[in-house]
Amino acid sequence: MNFASENKQIGQRRLSKLRVSSSKHSRLWNTMFSMRSSPCFNTFMPLPLQMLFNSASTGTGDHLESVSFNQRGDGIRCLEWLDSIKPNSVVYISFGDLAVMTPQQQCEFAWGTCNRNQPFLWIITTDFAKGQLATLPLEFLKKTKERGLIATWSPQEQVLAHPSVGVFVSHFGTSSMLESIWAGVPMIGWPYFGHDHQETCRYSCNRWGIGMKINEDMEGEEVESLVRELMEGDVGKAMKRKAREWKKLAVEANSKGESSAKNLI
Repeated sequence: MNFASENKQIGQRRLSKLRVSSSKHSRLWNTMFSMRSSPCFNTFMPLPLQMLFNSASTGTGDHLESVSFNQRGDGIRCLEWLDSIKPNSVVYISFGDLAVMTPQQQCEFAWGTCNRNQPFLWIITTDFAKGQLATLPLEFLKKTKERGLIATWSPQEQVLAHPSVGVFVSHFGTSSMLESIWAGVPMIGWPYFGHDHQETCRYSCNRWGIGMKINEDMEGEEVESLVRELMEGDVGKAMKRKAREWKKLAVEANSKGESSAKNLI
């Protein structure tokens, strides 16, 4: 049996135990022991769930099989577009399913991104724009059509793991933050509501050294400055090193015989 096949079987065995644990009202948390210095990640059974799911994957197409036809099309388009961009250069932007921006905030963020001349992949849902389709400036769309892609959905784990992605701009949701860690990608975040987002932001920026925060008023100049610093500056280089360190810890935690692996084997 080769190494990849053995890993897949181990992952599938853990998923089976996870289903049994769930039926017995066990408590699981999508994290790992290395992150337990934070009270919001201090739990009974830390386990990097995304790595568990990925290790049980049966092929590269698994992530797109359970989504709608339109989402699958967007997912394929995102990945093919990333394949055409040079490594470590793309700003991946996704504020989740619940985030909303006013037209003014959208405009500020769009120009802050545009002015960096950085390739970007921006996921925009209907809810993101106060229940309407996003109204981005026409001039912005014209200026960025050769280096930007806007879609309504993406296979986020695959996007973050793509070598072209250099930074993840998000809302500091717990799942997005952890997916970013598993991929070794630093974050710029806009924690728009809720204690959980603020807490994740605080730990990502101040404790773990993998994130920068966008202020609530969302000014274009600030967005431009943060993207520049993370993609080109010394602070950004340090954060990328730190993100790779956290990724290594996540991989180690999920390895055979280590802390997360022991919880389900």
